[in-house]
Amino acid sequence: MSHNNNKQKYTSNINGAGLEKFQEVIQHIKDSPSDISPVKEFLDSSYNVSSLGQCFSYFASVNDHPALSKLNSNLSKIIRYANKEPELQPLVSNLIKDLISSFNIKVFYRCFNNNKPKITNPALQLLSSICIFKDGAMIDTLLENFDFTLKTLPLLLVPSKQELSDPSTTPRNSVRSFFIRFWIDLCGNANSMVRKEILINNKKITTNWFKYIATHDSVETLKSTLSFFDLKILMEPSYKKMTKCKIFSDWGLMKLVEFDNWRKLIQDVKQTCLQCVNPFKTME
Repeated sequence: MSHNNNKQKYTSNINGAGLEKFQEVIQHIKDSPSDISPVKEFLDSSYNVSSLGQCFSYFASVNDHPALSKLNSNLSKIIRYANKEPELQPLVSNLIKDLISSFNIKVFYRCFNNNKPKITNPALQLLSSICIFKDGAMIDTLLENFDFTLKTLPLLLVPSKQELSDPSTTPRNSVRSFFIRFWIDLCGNANSMVRKEILINNKKITTNWFKYIATHDSVETLKSTLSFFDLKILMEPSYKKMTKCKIFSDWGLMKLVEFDNWRKLIQDVKQTCLQCVNPFKTME
């Protein structure tokens, strides 16, 4: 099918004009971030906001992965932009509710099933942006609709065959790294009780997170991971020692100890790791 025929197909099913306006808004954010008026004008229209949700669903239904990935990336940008502009936050909240509705949440599952960086990473980045929006204000809504029993979720933490055979080939923008960022943003912005339930009730995700932590994560990812462990688990005043042990498990602690033998790990990350492990030594 020709490019023109594709364009006609999309035009007949989605609001092409609204999508073009959205692209102009994204460009404006890049060029003139201090001027929020065009962004507000666009978001003030419920028609424009609903058209984005329709495009989100439609691109997934016709397997237009390039268009969906671009849209996901731009949606992430406008959410992060609005997160710094209180005047825009109520408007973007409506957009987020549409994206994570019980109907549209399935679009994320389609992106996960592909397990390819170009498709999966923009979807994970969009979820991260939703999780950090207004310090986690939308997380309860996300949790109401998100299916954590999906078999594909733990697999997003497993390196590719090539990366397993040679960890040095792991790219900085791996699916694993984007999933870890999403998971940290989700758990880190959830309240302590919800965070505990997420971590304890999703053992398969925790297992795959720990399994490759010493071999396939960049220093940047390691810093974020260990900072999360320290601030959101070990230093959480509402968690008893038993809760912390249940979250980490003996096997997980063993994986952390492996850092002692990883010479490529820079000193400050080693120190943070030791701070994570040392509190548990007092329980022996």
